Amino acid sequence: MTLAIAIADIVGYKSKFCILAPMRRAAKVDSNHTEVVNDLRQRGATVLNTHQLKNAFDILVGYAGKNWAFEIKDGNKPPSARKLTKGEKAFQDSWKGQIHTIHTAQEAWDIMTNKPFQERDRHDKGTWKTGITYDKIKAHKKQHEIDFDDFSDCDSGYCGI
Repeated sequence: MTLAIAIADIVGYKSKFCILAPMRRAAKVDSNHTEVVNDLRQRGATVLNTHQLKNAFDILVGYAGKNWAFEIKDGNKPPSARKLTKGEKAFQDSWKGQIHTIHTAQEAWDIMTNKPFQERDRHDKGTWKTGITYDKIKAHKKQHEIDFDDFSDCDSGYCGI
């Protein structure tokens, strides 16, 4: 039994991506893979390397009674080199759970410890307009209060006309 079939049996997953994918002996890993794994283990997580499963995620992490699947990408590479391969994309599209793509152990840790998204290190740099922070958005006042008593049937589009 290959590791792929064993993991598929554990998670109850039946897919050509997992069951028919044999373990690869020399699977390529991103340059930060070992660093991410070691850092998570030092923080008390258990980490199962799954990068040898063709097209599957790179690591399965257990911490505080929960599990996370992570695809590790090298944040030092240009964005075009960090994209999922066609096989990885197809696998993730067919997976009925969550797979997070991370660049650092800190990103994984933030996800695992439920750190709010606005506090996470952003890699896309295009999420907020320049100078806008999440705190400014949170502090922004409501632009309009709606008083539903002011509405009539005609306001809703039903006037009986």
